[in-house]
Amino acid sequence: MQKLLGRAPAAFTLLETIIALLVFSLTLSLLQTELKQVPRVLQQTFVEEDIRWHMADRQFTNFIAGANFEKSEHNKIYFYQPAKNKHYRIEPYKQMIRLMGEKQGHMPLLIGAEKVTLSYQAPFIKLTAIMDSGRQYQDEFYLPPAKEAK
Repeated sequence: MQKLLGRAPAAFTLLETIIALLVFSLTLSLLQTELKQVPRVLQQTFVEEDIRWHMADRQFTNFIAGANFEKSEHNKIYFYQPAKNKHYRIEPYKQMIRLMGEKQGHMPLLIGAEKVTLSYQAPFIKLTAIMDSGRQYQDEFYLPPAKEAK
């Protein structure tokens, strides 16, 4: 229709094209800068996960020192702590590993665990945790069976 009226079709001017290319190149530059940060952020995430795992590992090791195994069922380990004269259990709950006493309340040992497997093969508890990032951690804890009364 515009050709019939004698006008040239609308198009980008040279200045508009240069500005569009400038905006496009700035966007690519910013994207490239952000993509360079991804490995550092991932490494930092893994370092934080490692620290959380090692802290939970140490805390649980100290907590069960001197304790005795009672039973294992449904991904839960029950044990008795003679020094405190209390019964406890360790279990996965939502996205954490928690330590519970006989009464209400719990103590989170590790948060951010996607999947947790607990098993007992005398005299060790085997704990495997797959974290939100997909990394897997595993450890064994010494927990002897309860001594039979004579």
